[in-house]
Amino acid sequence: PEAMNIHLFTTKARKIPLMKGIHTVVMIRHGESTWNMEKRFTGWCDVPLTTRGEFDAKDAGNLIGERGLKFDVAFTSSLERAWRSCAIVLSACGQSDTEVVKSWKLNERHYGALQGHYKDSPSLVEAFGEENVIAWRRSFHTAPPSLYDTNVLQKLGPTSLQT
Repeated sequence: PEAMNIHLFTTKARKIPLMKGIHTVVMIRHGESTWNMEKRFTGWCDVPLTTRGEFDAKDAGNLIGERGLKFDVAFTSSLERAWRSCAIVLSACGQSDTEVVKSWKLNERHYGALQGHYKDSPSLVEAFGEENVIAWRRSFHTAPPSLYDTNVLQKLGPTSLQT
């Protein structure tokens, strides 16, 4: 499984005393969720972190604490895997009292009719072709099929989530 992605975005101003209006933005992806581990399209399905996901979030918090970064506010999606990761990170870096703003607007991409399906599902590839499945998985420009598209749901069939 992939390790938690930690991206620290800083300005050159970090090398000089911080001036009013100059801030450091830290972006952290949530820890591994149960569906990440199972290689499923997750999207807006609210699935929990795995033990590894919790460990990764704690590790990220420890790294942030070691670097002396201090947060004014933390923003997270309303999905459990995101806000739990945020809480664990803040706790590990000793900043549990930081204001946390949750918003559904920060939720992951909605995978529509693909949610819950295995990313390497033969039924998806058979129904839509490997190129489409890869595009839906990787592209920001190609939307996955809608949950409300009856043609897609008929192609997938009632047992498609089982494969």
